[in-house]
Amino acid sequence: MDKRYFIVFAVALLAAIGFFVYKDKKNEADLKAHEIQQYDRIIEVANSSSVAGLGQMGLALNKYKQAKGTYPDTLSALYPDYIPVKAFIDNIQWQYEPDDDDFYLAKTIRTREDKVVTAAIGSDLMPMETSRVASASMDEPEELPVESYDESTTEAPEVRITIASNTNPKPIKEVVAPEIYSINQRKFDSQSRDLPKSLKSPESALHGLEPVSTEKLNQEEQYVPRVQGNYLVWKNNDGSVGFGNVQYPSSEKMKIFDNEEWVKVRLRKVDAQIEREARKPPIIQRVQGNYLVWKHDDGSLGFGNVQYPSSEKMNIYDNEEWVQVRPREAVADIQLEREARKPPIIQRVQGNYLVWKNNDGSLGFGNVQYPSSEKMNVYDNEEWVQVHQQSAETQIKKAVWNPQKKKVDHFDRLIAARSDNFLVWKDSRGVICFGNVQYPIDQKIQIPVDGSWQPVKN
Repeated sequence: MDKRYFIVFAVALLAAIGFFVYKDKKNEADLKAHEIQQYDRIIEVANSSSVAGLGQMGLALNKYKQAKGTYPDTLSALYPDYIPVKAFIDNIQWQYEPDDDDFYLAKTIRTREDKVVTAAIGSDLMPMETSRVASASMDEPEELPVESYDESTTEAPEVRITIASNTNPKPIKEVVAPEIYSINQRKFDSQSRDLPKSLKSPESALHGLEPVSTEKLNQEEQYVPRVQGNYLVWKNNDGSVGFGNVQYPSSEKMKIFDNEEWVKVRLRKVDAQIEREARKPPIIQRVQGNYLVWKHDDGSLGFGNVQYPSSEKMNIYDNEEWVQVRPREAVADIQLEREARKPPIIQRVQGNYLVWKNNDGSLGFGNVQYPSSEKMNVYDNEEWVQVHQQSAETQIKKAVWNPQKKKVDHFDRLIAARSDNFLVWKDSRGVICFGNVQYPIDQKIQIPVDGSWQPVKN
C-alpha cells in the first residue's frame, strides 16, 4: 500500500515538473517571437528614416563598452547579448567605425524624392553635423552671387539682421555622394561641432546693436551653432546661454552669437516707443480679438479679458504690432476702449443678476445685493464703474435717489434700472439689496417710494 502511494506521488511530481518546464519554454518562445516582431517593425522604420534605429544601436554599443571595456570591432559582436535579433544588424546598411573611447555610427537611405540622406551619431548619441541631404539630380549647380567690398575703403558693408523664418531656403542642387567622415578625421574637441561652410549664413544678427568685443566658443558651448538657424542665441552676464524666437532681451550689455563667435554688444538708444516685430507668435493668432494681449519685461506673453496689468512699462499688442506704453499716460486713452469689450459671460447674465468685479479681477454675480467691500467695480451701462462702499452709504443716507435731480449718481441709476424687475430695499446697515421673491421678514428696512426712502416693518 505504501509503495503504491509512493508511485502515485512520484508520477504527480514528475507531471508538475514537466508542466512548469513546458510553461517556461513556452513563455521563452513567446518572448522571443515578440522580440522578433518588435525588431521587424524597427527594421521597417529604420530602412525609411536616416535617424531611426541609430539610438538603439548606439545604446547597445555603450552597454558593450561598459561591460567589456572597449567597443566591438564589428556590430555582429552585439548578437545575441545586446541585440537579440540578428536581422537588425544584417538587414540595415550600417557604417560603423570604433575607436578607444568613442565610435562613429552612420546610416544612409534614399528617400522617395530621390535624395540621399545620411545621419550619424557618436557615443553621446547626439546627431552629428556631418549628417546631410544630397540631391540625386544631375543638373548643374547654380552659381550664387558673392558680395564683396573693397577693404581699403573706410565704410563697412551694410549690416543686416538675420530673421528666423519657418520657410526652408531653396536647396542648391549638386551631384554628390553621401559624405561619411572616418573616425580618424573626426577629432573629439571643439572643432568636431563646427558647422559645414555651406550652412553658414553670410548675414549678421547685429542690426540695431553696437558691437564692443568678440570671443570664441568654449568647449561646453559647441552645441550653439546647431540651434542658431531656428532661434536667436545670446549669453547672459552669468555665463548662461539663452534662446528666443521673438527678440533679444532688454539688457544694456549682453553677448549674442553671430558668425561662429560671441559678440559683446550694447543696445543702441531708440527714440520711438513703437517696436515692430516681424513675427506674430501663433498663440496670438488664436486669441487675438477675444482677449487683451500684452508682453512683460522678461518677454513672456499675458492675456486677459478685463484690463491690462498695472505695470509702469509694458508692451501691448495692437494693430498687428507691439506698442510700448506707460500706463500712466496710455490708460486714459485706451482703457475705456479695451474695457468696453463685454466678456461673453456678462452677455448671458446681464439683466438677471448683479455683476461686479473683485480686486483680483475675478467676476462676481448675485441676485440679492453687492458684497460689502470697501472698493469694487460694478458693471453698469456697458462699462465698469469703480465705487467706494463708504461714499455710497453716505449718499444713500442723504436720500439721493431723486429722478428729478439733474445729476444722478451711480447707485440711483442701479435702483432705477432694476426697480421694475426686482424688489429694492435698504437694510439697517444702509446696504441696498435686491430680490425677486419677497422683502425680508422681521427686519427694519426702507423701500424707495416717490424718490425717497420710506421705513417699513415687514
